[in-house]
Amino acid sequence: MSFTRLLIGAALFMASLAVQAESFSKDTAPDPVSRDVLSRTLTRLDEGSAAGGDSAYRIHRNFPQIIEQNFARLDARGMANLVEVLNEAELSDMAQLYANASSERGLAPKLLHVLAHRMDARNLGRISRHFGFAQVYGAVTAVAPGKTQDFLRHSDTRHQGPAPGELRFGPSGRFAPGAVRTTLTMPSVDRSAWSGSFRMMPAGYRAQSPGYMLKTGGGEFLNYTPYEIYLSFRTSPVGALSVQGALWETSTVLSNKLGPAGFTGYYIGTFLVLPLVQAYAPDFYNALGGTIANMVDMLVSGFQNGPAAAAQAERTTAIQMQSTPAQINGFSSWGGDYGAAADWASSYGGGGGMRLNQYPVFSQ
Repeated sequence: MSFTRLLIGAALFMASLAVQAESFSKDTAPDPVSRDVLSRTLTRLDEGSAAGGDSAYRIHRNFPQIIEQNFARLDARGMANLVEVLNEAELSDMAQLYANASSERGLAPKLLHVLAHRMDARNLGRISRHFGFAQVYGAVTAVAPGKTQDFLRHSDTRHQGPAPGELRFGPSGRFAPGAVRTTLTMPSVDRSAWSGSFRMMPAGYRAQSPGYMLKTGGGEFLNYTPYEIYLSFRTSPVGALSVQGALWETSTVLSNKLGPAGFTGYYIGTFLVLPLVQAYAPDFYNALGGTIANMVDMLVSGFQNGPAAAAQAERTTAIQMQSTPAQINGFSSWGGDYGAAADWASSYGGGGGMRLNQYPVFSQ
């Protein structure tokens, strides 16, 4: 996707937000599937995790609901604008990770029914490139049969959807930039670090494959969670305005959760955030990739030194990460998406309260 297209898409999305100050709720959503999705919305990515518990497990478990509610809240215009700003790698990875997390829990995938209800045939055709022709066709005929013929004109029966359980995302994604395929080899962790109990493997040890890491018990965190966090933010109101802002929100969650568990900012920045930058913002990686670890180290240090220090670190790094002015406003005014900038909003916010994952009117 060209930079110009990204700018146009972001502008359209912002215009949609300006028109739609309030998003759909369980009472106002126009279709029964969306009303069902919005009947139990989450306000934190790791909602349901106990204090000191395994946040990574909860984030992975909550991922289908987060993606569904991010789209279910949008009207037709907002939904089209959101899909417009997502690039091929983001859509492809979202389809794979959504299929993985849904199938693991035996959940009925509701996302395609939400999209089919109020998305136009052209965008549904693009969605089918990543979620599969048969899957999208089934959703269209079930909830919006009047779109069937137009959808057939904009899709291809050869489009195959993701097979649940595959690791085709990030460096291995179907639309991954070429540069990401030579990304850094990640040190292995033999336990879930999110619970505070982890042990680095001996120096020089490297896991042989992502599949191996899944079998060791650390794979859910190391392989899935950073990508799920990023896509959760990227499909949220503030994160949708630019890749860099969504990457920054992801960095705050990883720093906040992993710093207390003993991970350094260098580790988090180099092995968890940097691959995301390579995958979804290769131009940004080429320009500022070398500074990512320093930014994350500042966040880790801030979270370890109390709310005031965390707020200052959030404000400084969001600017360094080249978040847009509208995103900066969202972070400082109500804490961004799912409370990613909670300390910043509490210390420097405009007094409007924290409207987690709502659809505000941005000042420009």
